[in-house]
Amino acid sequence: MVFDLRGQHGVFFLGLGIALAEGGDLFLGLCSAVGPLCGLFLELMQALLHNPLATPFTLGVSAGAALGAILVITFSTTAAVGALSAVPLASLAGALLAAGIVYVLATRPGRTMSTMVLLLAGVTLNSFFSALSLFVQDMADLTQTDRT
Repeated sequence: MVFDLRGQHGVFFLGLGIALAEGGDLFLGLCSAVGPLCGLFLELMQALLHNPLATPFTLGVSAGAALGAILVITFSTTAAVGALSAVPLASLAGALLAAGIVYVLATRPGRTMSTMVLLLAGVTLNSFFSALSLFVQDMADLTQTDRT
């Protein structure tokens, strides 16, 4: 008999991170909570799509986030938007854009969404966004891509 305990461990470590944050060490608490949240998000994606291949990499979300970050690092003149850094915001926007594009490609009018089409669209978008990221890095000046 095989037990899947990833969810319980994720909840335990998330609780530990929240407890550390409430105890006064905010940075350590947040760092302890990020990894389990990523694991819980992965489990949620796999459970919703009923496919163990559904990951941020196969759905193109990670490549979209990387492309957003690369574009801001390369072409932005400001390093912050108010109190927030522009790189994480652009990375979030790229991830949301990639997820939206994959969803639109997978759902056509008059058809139900197929997880196989969703994964195929995600892998294709992942390759396309990765190629765009490499193109931006290749065309940019070396000093632009080295600053963060």
